Amino acid sequence: MKLCLATSALALLAFTLGWWVGRRTTLDLEAGAQIAGVEKEVAELKNQVIRLTEAVRPPLPAGPDPEKTYAIATVGSPTVGARDAAVTIVEFFDFECPFCSSAVPTLEKILETYPGQVALVFKHNPLPLHRQALSAHKAATAAAKEGRFWEMYKLLFGSQDKLDLDSLRRHAKDLALDLDSFARAMDSKEIADAIQADQVLAGRLGIQGVPSFFVNGRFLAGAQPYEVFRERIEEEIRKN
Repeated sequence: MKLCLATSALALLAFTLGWWVGRRTTLDLEAGAQIAGVEKEVAELKNQVIRLTEAVRPPLPAGPDPEKTYAIATVGSPTVGARDAAVTIVEFFDFECPFCSSAVPTLEKILETYPGQVALVFKHNPLPLHRQALSAHKAATAAAKEGRFWEMYKLLFGSQDKLDLDSLRRHAKDLALDLDSFARAMDSKEIADAIQADQVLAGRLGIQGVPSFFVNGRFLAGAQPYEVFRERIEEEIRKN
């Protein structure tokens, strides 16, 4: 009798354990399926948000086409190098941009390596995020009125941490500029309009940032190493 009761108890315990394990397995599977379903719904919601965002977000300008040749007017812009140079490099710069500053030695090396063959033309493109850039561009343009643009250019890029108005006046004094004329030019509408005209041109060309270059009208983005410029210059010289 006792053996029968023990056997029955063991059978009941085994059944209970089997039911509990089966139930837990079922619950786990159901929970896993529910989690997977929720994750799928979340992923679909994310995709919908991405699609909606892309639908309302304006497309970014493509930027200048590096395979296209652009005609860029250079009359009236600061220029250094031969007037009849085989290669003209137009630079769109920001005096507060560290990448523009890093490109200056490369450009100097180009002018030294290709005397009489390369001309460099400056275009203003001060970016809004650089708070002192516009004043620096006005200072350089004011110096240009006394034929000292490139000297001011070197001073500005040589001391990018000193572009406040007092420093700009000291630069003008160091270059022996007429300080009264310099101050009036800095505040003039003529200079403001000249800088803005270059910025408008940069926008029309689709320029995304600085420095930006056009080598005989062909776009080259960023502070490229000397070898990249040399290859492009040699290619243009061979055409002439």
